[in-house]
Amino acid sequence: MTVDVVPVNENFKGLSYGQWASIWDNWLLSEDPDNTNRKDIVFLRGNLNYSPVSSNSEYPRFSDSSGALVRIGYNAEVIFEDTAIFMPILTAQYSLGDIYDGKRLNNEQELREAVNRDSDESLCLWATLTINKRASKIVNDLREFRIESPLFKLLITDKSRLSGRTQDAAKPGMYDTVVGGFFVIIRSLPRGRYWLEFGGRGRSNYNTNSIYEITAHGLRSNVIADDSRSRCKPSLIFSKDSR
Repeated sequence: MTVDVVPVNENFKGLSYGQWASIWDNWLLSEDPDNTNRKDIVFLRGNLNYSPVSSNSEYPRFSDSSGALVRIGYNAEVIFEDTAIFMPILTAQYSLGDIYDGKRLNNEQELREAVNRDSDESLCLWATLTINKRASKIVNDLREFRIESPLFKLLITDKSRLSGRTQDAAKPGMYDTVVGGFFVIIRSLPRGRYWLEFGGRGRSNYNTNSIYEITAHGLRSNVIADDSRSRCKPSLIFSKDSR
């Protein structure tokens, strides 16, 4: 099946891949990322299950490399045909003040160097779509979908559900941040039932894998149509006081 993917060098709904990644990152570390009110795009996420090796939160953090985020059955996503899907295949995020290889990141250039090093040292990537028990690649080469965000403000509140499960536990606050890696935006899926699986193995002990069941219904009933040649004409009525 050919998937309608937004080319990495094109804008989608007026925003670049990098700008969408910054919005996605704020969503990921919000109060309840798995329940979103957005109707035009659904954000997916990786398997965030990092925990410290002891009760001391300052100790190194590790995740089960065999684990996966599984969203099927009652936890499946139900969307309309015109809903886009934002997939974070393998990501890296750093904020000013973070420690990277024993060095504090003090400016935007150092943030980007850290993000790019993580992306450079990624070991493998995958993203497949399965329908009617037939799996296919979503794109031919995921390496072509490598992006970086602009420098943006990342807000983490004390109600963030996932901030304590990232590779480096994040404390509440406002951060100057860059996120990058490999991302794919599916513009839409025809009506049907699908399974998306994506993830990768990154630098050091970073592993992620996600499996989503997605059901796409018909088009949304309230989609606005451009009917400017017929009924939807602007009114040319002016009051007598108009100048």
